[in-house]
Amino acid sequence: MAKREKRKGYRGENEVERLLKAQGIKAKRIPLSGADSFQKGDVLLEPGVSAEVKRRKRINSLFYDVLQEFNVAFVRADRKPWIVLMDFDFFCSLWRKANGCF
Repeated sequence: MAKREKRKGYRGENEVERLLKAQGIKAKRIPLSGADSFQKGDVLLEPGVSAEVKRRKRINSLFYDVLQEFNVAFVRADRKPWIVLMDFDFFCSLWRKANGCF
């Protein structure tokens, strides 16, 4: 992996951590993406949920088009598991409700 890609990933992980904390959600960036620990993922959410952070130059615009009209989208490629897409603010509101945050 190129240095530039590593820096972009690091910035993305820090950005997600800061955004979650600003919403009152406990979050901690996992150093080295969990390479030196048993914890997988890039960001640890309380209680014990790890999340992966991905930044790409291009992401399928279909995702953004769907989320302009709906709060949640379910996506699945052939022979792959379902993925749930949602807007960041909607995710934060669900998380806070489920975990008794503010």
